[in-house]
Amino acid sequence: MLSSLETETFVPLVLSQSLLENDLVQRCLAACCLEVATCSTRLPSDFPALLRVFRLAPYHFWRVVESVAWTGDSALWEDVRAEGRLPTCQQVVPPSRLEVNADGNPPGGGAARAPPRGSKPLHLFARKVYSLMGRRLRELCSALRIGDELRLQIWTCLEHALVHCTALMRDRHLDQMMMCSIYIMAKITKKEIPFKDIMKCYKSQPHADKGVCKNVLISGDEDKSQTENHNGGGHSSEFLTPNTPSARYPVPSPQQRSDLIHFYNHDYTAKMRDFATLFVPASGGDTPPPPVPVPPAEAVPAQAPAVRQPPRLRDVADRARDAAAPRRRRPELRLQLHSIRAPA
Repeated sequence: MLSSLETETFVPLVLSQSLLENDLVQRCLAACCLEVATCSTRLPSDFPALLRVFRLAPYHFWRVVESVAWTGDSALWEDVRAEGRLPTCQQVVPPSRLEVNADGNPPGGGAARAPPRGSKPLHLFARKVYSLMGRRLRELCSALRIGDELRLQIWTCLEHALVHCTALMRDRHLDQMMMCSIYIMAKITKKEIPFKDIMKCYKSQPHADKGVCKNVLISGDEDKSQTENHNGGGHSSEFLTPNTPSARYPVPSPQQRSDLIHFYNHDYTAKMRDFATLFVPASGGDTPPPPVPVPPAEAVPAQAPAVRQPPRLRDVADRARDAAAPRRRRPELRLQLHSIRAPA
């Protein structure tokens, strides 16, 4: 849908005509209308099933940034390939909305890069991804009692994984990358945080999904060998978790799924080991790479404002609920007749 609105030089009449003749826009509009109708009438709703009925990709709804947008057949990968990579946080978030250090400068040092003109679907999608992950990382680090300095380093690692190792996200979940980034950066900076503690704190979050920790795609042996050749060898024991499941489970086959720790040891460290070593405290005085900016915490109102439905919509909603609700049988009224005796 967003690709149809990308050009800003359309005359309103031409824009309206092009939108009306666009099959994708019509299907997206119909799906949105059905979703609004089912939600407003409090009827059972299954958004993924709705997408399948209308043959729509979740990526067309750029607010959907969870695992359904990162599937292998998603239209997201075509846009990433055309762009060259996923845009960075500084490319899609205005400089005024980036978190700054105590000295008033962005964490990356120097002037923040202004976002490009226009509103490409990939840039809008990346902006929502960074805003969502910035908030989730802040909440999880607070639960784990991780300071701001380490949190910014974790954010730098997470952004590097999304931008330069985007293939790690194929058929996986953003929260999986976040927890792996927390563990590897904590291990690099000598702040030991057991992976089990990270997953335990994650499961206590309101948005947590149990399948994120227990059902993770593991790459096949062919992908593993290519990754090892690219990184100059196998895994280093310095980055593996102490409770690696490789001693108890066989080597995974292509498209096999396992737990998050297995994914970290089998796939994540192979891609991110070289970048993570840049943050190892060196005795020679070398400074690690500066952390990249992170979107600030957004103020959330204590109570969401009440949404008032128009009178006509309220009538339709009431009728729909009455029609869906099972009808109760009214109790039968029994008339009791008392015999009246005439006085003697």
